[in-house]
Amino acid sequence: MVLLTGLTGVVIGGLAWREQRTRSRALIDAAMAQAARLTAAHAARVFEDAEATARVGLYLVQQSLLDPNDPRALELFVLAVLRAHPHVSWVSYGDRQERAKGLAEPITVYRLLEVKAVSEAAG
Repeated sequence: MVLLTGLTGVVIGGLAWREQRTRSRALIDAAMAQAARLTAAHAARVFEDAEATARVGLYLVQQSLLDPNDPRALELFVLAVLRAHPHVSWVSYGDRQERAKGLAEPITVYRLLEVKAVSEAAG
C-alpha cells in the first residue's frame, strides 16, 4: 500500500511537472515570437524613415531648396532630420562626388564630419 501511494505520488508529480514544462515552453515561445515581431516592426520603421528622408533630400536638391555645395545648409538639413527622428542615431548626406556630411547623436555635442572617397584621398 505504501508503495502504491508513493508510486501514485510520483506519477501525479511527474504529470504535473510535464504539464508545467509544456506551459512554460509555450509561454517562452510566445514571448520570443512577440519580441521578434516587435524587433522586425522597429527595423521596418527605421528603414521606412531612412527611405523617406533620402527622398526628401533628393527632392530638396532637385527643387533647388537645398544646395549640396553649401556645407552649412547640409549641416542644417542633417540636423533637422536627426531631430525629427529621435530613434535614429546617425544621419548623413552624400553626393555624386562621394563626399558625405553627417551628424551623430547626441545632438548637444555633435560634430560635423566630412568624409572623402577613398579614390579622392588616394589622389
